[in-house]
Amino acid sequence: MAHTPGPWRTYRDKNKRVSQIMSNNGRICTIHPSDANGEDNARLIAAAPELLEALEICRKAITRLDEDGLGMYMREDGHGGIDYWPYTVELLQRIDTIIAKAKARGDSNA
Repeated sequence: MAHTPGPWRTYRDKNKRVSQIMSNNGRICTIHPSDANGEDNARLIAAAPELLEALEICRKAITRLDEDGLGMYMREDGHGGIDYWPYTVELLQRIDTIIAKAKARGDSNA
């Protein structure tokens, strides 16, 4: 799935409230002025492309670390493992779920 490329930025209205999230390609969304969490939500939305990119980079780094042959052993699940990082598989599953949710098509509850 291709989303509107970043960076995304917040824009303020004449009352200095965040009113829109914009990209170089146009408006991403509008923040309703009565939204009590509008400022915080707008910052999170504006950071979404960078957050997704960072999560994908982290996933690759964790996988590379997990598959590195230095000081590794073979776990029961067939993957190499690091003794001091026993939750690698669970972390990767969580990351995969979040990335899939961010890239889902047509399912707002993904």
